[in-house]
Amino acid sequence: MKSLWPATATALLVFATGCATPASRIRRNPDLFASFPAPAQEQIRQGRIDLEFTPDMVRMALGSPDRTYRRTTQTGETLVWAYVAYEIDHRAGNLPHTVVEVRDTRGRTVSRRIIDNSPWSRERDREYEALRVEFQDGKVTAIERIER
Repeated sequence: MKSLWPATATALLVFATGCATPASRIRRNPDLFASFPAPAQEQIRQGRIDLEFTPDMVRMALGSPDRTYRRTTQTGETLVWAYVAYEIDHRAGNLPHTVVEVRDTRGRTVSRRIIDNSPWSRERDREYEALRVEFQDGKVTAIERIER
């Protein structure tokens, strides 16, 4: 069976960027979108970015970043935008629990339920940076996709 992870990661990235889509951001900023070159407009519609995109183009394609960083090197200052995604940890195994059974007068089990006594949830979200976009002089100079 094929992994559903790529589709899940994409859905989570969309969710993490505020549940907005490129189409909704384009509708909110039609004049700005019209000012972009035609090839960039097509990529933005698809929620994709490329080198040389401006921060406005990236924001329209992907939404606002979840985190920003500034890095200073000998070649100058780099602005880094990070987009966060989440994965769910489905815990399995023998976690602490209590079994509660209700029996009738003949000793037969009428109902049974399990009470989770664990101090943590069986499902936990883990946050990670799924995408980093670097800008120098107002243009994308690097795109880093983090594989999980």
